[in-house]
Amino acid sequence: MANIQRTLSVHFYTRGFKGITHDEIIKELEKQIDLESVKSIQLTEKSCVVTLSDIDAKERLVQCDLTIKNRTVKFIEVDNTITNITIKDLPYELNDCYLATQMLQYGKVVPGSVKRGYIRGKNIENGSRYIQIINCAPTIPNKTTFGRYDVRMFADNGRTECIHCKQRNHPSYACKDKPDHSKRCYNCSEIGHFARDCLNESKCSFCKKSGHVRNDCADFKHHTMIKSYGNYASEILEGREAQENDKNESQSINPLVATNHLQTPNTYHTKSKGTNVMLGASNCLRVGKFEDNLINASINGATLEKIDQCLGAAFENHRVKSNGSNVGKVIISLGTNDLSKNKHDSDQVNVYATQAIVKVKQAFPNADIGVCGIIPRKGNSNHIHTVNETATHVNKFLEKLCLKDEVLTYIDVDNIFIKNGNVVKAFYEKTDASGVHITAQTIRVKLREFLHPKMSPIQNTPRPCDTKRKLSDISLTPMSAEKDIKQSKSGSPDDYE
Repeated sequence: MANIQRTLSVHFYTRGFKGITHDEIIKELEKQIDLESVKSIQLTEKSCVVTLSDIDAKERLVQCDLTIKNRTVKFIEVDNTITNITIKDLPYELNDCYLATQMLQYGKVVPGSVKRGYIRGKNIENGSRYIQIINCAPTIPNKTTFGRYDVRMFADNGRTECIHCKQRNHPSYACKDKPDHSKRCYNCSEIGHFARDCLNESKCSFCKKSGHVRNDCADFKHHTMIKSYGNYASEILEGREAQENDKNESQSINPLVATNHLQTPNTYHTKSKGTNVMLGASNCLRVGKFEDNLINASINGATLEKIDQCLGAAFENHRVKSNGSNVGKVIISLGTNDLSKNKHDSDQVNVYATQAIVKVKQAFPNADIGVCGIIPRKGNSNHIHTVNETATHVNKFLEKLCLKDEVLTYIDVDNIFIKNGNVVKAFYEKTDASGVHITAQTIRVKLREFLHPKMSPIQNTPRPCDTKRKLSDISLTPMSAEKDIKQSKSGSPDDYE
């Protein structure tokens, strides 16, 4: 069969038009072009095809809109290489450039073709996106993922697969193999009645157990979390559990005793040797170079997400070997700029922090790593309160993460700036309106404690669960006679208590 060229034929889809006639089409065509240039008008099952005698008439029809049965129609070329695709379920906040980038895997995106759908008669979006692809792939999946987001796609030109039979000659809703859900109960998953008439016990469609529905299923919620968090789900979930248990721990354990109990000699590092590196942002630039063997590889605006920039600056220094083996200690003081972009999502910052620590370990395999807590911001706005609250959650996660890894040490710099629950404004630069930048000398003491820790002898630190009588030393406890003698002395300070 010969491969014909239909360069002078245009068409529009007639779905939704009932009883459309040739006379109605001719009436609209004569408003735009000379009828002598029309050679054929075909009404097929799906479209109306108009064949013309010259290219000028065809271009005129393609550029203009016609009104048939009170509906606007637009002619397109029959031999059109452009595929129109509708994308649904994509989050409103994702910009159109992200969509265009994702769609490059299916063909060349027509510049400026990304459009957003609106509710008819309202200036409110309905969540649909429309895009045009040139030389589109033969098959467009009905369901796919853009990053961690599940989306649905529908393409013209018969390129969308049916979700039931995987053929491309019909839409999914018209498939003969479509399951009959006319009477399926969503309470017990049985066929033959609706949920409102169900007398059976609820059955979960995910775990197939009776007694609950899928939305209340613990297994389904856990599965959804792991899927959304990716490879670092276990660390994030563990950090979240630790945050929930902090209140119970603080009620049963004295913070001072607990801190001393954790700081056994095993948690102290030996005196730093070789070259040390500090990876940070603008605040670390203000701290400066306060040690002779310290390389300050901080960059203004640096983030945990893009810590490679700081690592590159460190390796540019001639004192750092190409394999990083001569670096003894590394300080990571980042996260403030990550919070600016993710002030409502501590889990995302936790992922960035975990990935950054892995990169630092790979870059400096012999180094001990000190992870600084995120410094709170100065100010009383709702934005700053939200950022500081998220920073608290991230710091708790980092502290727990450091306790699990002997290479990591948590540098508790964030608590320097908070007293009685309030931010100490004197430790911040007065001229800084953002409330981010601190004075240079504020955290140097904490950083030096990490670089040059003091070795402490083994102490028999009492357990938090011991009673008060057990914790007291009998040699230091005054007897009743000693109390009487002390109270009888005139001018004793006890007289004024």
